[in-house]
Amino acid sequence: MRSSAQGHYASQAVNLRDLLQSRSLSDLQVRFQSDQSTRVQDLALITEVEEVMAVGPDTIVLLANEMSAGSWIVSAALHYAWERRACAVVAPAHAITEAAVEIARRLDVTLISAERDVTRLGIEMAIQLGIARAGVIAHVQSFSERLSKEESIPAMFRMISRELDGARVQVNVAGTVTIDVVDEGAAQKHGGSKRRGDAVEGMVSVRIRPDDSETRLVVVGVEALPRDYVEQMLRAAAPSLRALLYRSRLDSILQSLPTMSLAAMVGATELSVLDEPESGQLADALHSIGSRYRTVCILVERPENLGAAVHQVWQHHFPEIPLATVADGWLAFMPTGPSEPESSIADVIRENYDVARVLGLSIGVSRVHGDQAELTESVREAWIAARLALPGGGRGSNVVEFGRIETRMLERLIPSSLASRLAEMLMPELLADPQSDEIIAAVVGYLSSRGSISRAAEMLGVHRNTVQARVRRAEELGLPIAEPDKLLSSFMMLAALRGGSEGQLGS
Repeated sequence: MRSSAQGHYASQAVNLRDLLQSRSLSDLQVRFQSDQSTRVQDLALITEVEEVMAVGPDTIVLLANEMSAGSWIVSAALHYAWERRACAVVAPAHAITEAAVEIARRLDVTLISAERDVTRLGIEMAIQLGIARAGVIAHVQSFSERLSKEESIPAMFRMISRELDGARVQVNVAGTVTIDVVDEGAAQKHGGSKRRGDAVEGMVSVRIRPDDSETRLVVVGVEALPRDYVEQMLRAAAPSLRALLYRSRLDSILQSLPTMSLAAMVGATELSVLDEPESGQLADALHSIGSRYRTVCILVERPENLGAAVHQVWQHHFPEIPLATVADGWLAFMPTGPSEPESSIADVIRENYDVARVLGLSIGVSRVHGDQAELTESVREAWIAARLALPGGGRGSNVVEFGRIETRMLERLIPSSLASRLAEMLMPELLADPQSDEIIAAVVGYLSSRGSISRAAEMLGVHRNTVQARVRRAEELGLPIAEPDKLLSSFMMLAALRGGSEGQLGS
């Protein structure tokens, strides 16, 4: 009676409570019921108590009538069943004592008594297990067929959410939530949001691709449902989800080949002048981003030459996140979980996207936003952060988070070429001086050292009197060092001008 292919049934397990509710098994008496959601994968009819040591997990152990002469046999069988993670022990009613019930309670193993012949009971139980398993298979298959007809990931996730009583459905890549959807109607019907503060309850996940343990389909808030049932539903959804993700990847790659913009959706060609999205078209075009998200902006000097390469690298590390091409570079909208650290996405990019430094990319990450109405602000933050990144700097310096921008980085907002042209117009006397390079270096060092002549001299490797003389000369040439309202802009321009030739200031 015991199956020799238990793994085959691992995805077709039946809940023990459901099995015992069948009419033909209604005469059985449950002497102790485990609090756990108990699944059944197999049955084993035992004629010698040592045989229990050979059963597999999630097996109902049936003690034949001829071996139940003493209550000690039931107790021994319970211990062996506990060691083998069997789900229940069925024994003749006359062999079960209160002591055996107490042992079952301590071991948390379901104990069932039978008034009829256990061998015949085993046959009937096997029939009912087959019927229940067939019902589960039919339901999962029907669910899978309905999922396969969905044309978008948000619609698919909402269907899964409805099936699982309003659970949150997510894609998790290396610990980062990239897609987060919940059917609000189902969630309200079954008790509201499936978030529990900073703690995640009732989480079940499966791999989306068999060869990728880092990318998983996750549901949150299914503590009231049998875990095996949830796992079966997620496994049924994985093939359809894979197909949509591959289609999304293909569409994104095709879109990345020619340089394009989001002008048709947002009425602007450059991120720096981005206006409010019209009618939510931007959000609709890039999957559901959930209620918490961050924007990633990737900038490069010549995007038309690197479009395919950038997109291929991005898809290798973030295959579930579409990358949209804009006139300035590329955008990605990355949903975040309710308790996900602010820096987690940026850390993943730093660790896994190191080739971005080789390609000369500048990457900016916005703060976490909680409303699609803030989408434009999120894009602007990511763009500004990307402008402050150093594509040729040290490891990780090409990735900047908007929430961690420091004042010393602001000089990078002015390109060195622009700083040179502005200086020619605003400070012609300074640039015309034969020692302009030394004077600019002294002023930048002086201001970077918070007005300390000695510290600036040490940094520049010259005598303090030299620094003092050059700073005084800069004032004579019109540099407003003594005017606080003009000082910051002048410093930014001079720092960018000097950084263009040395490439080191503020890194």
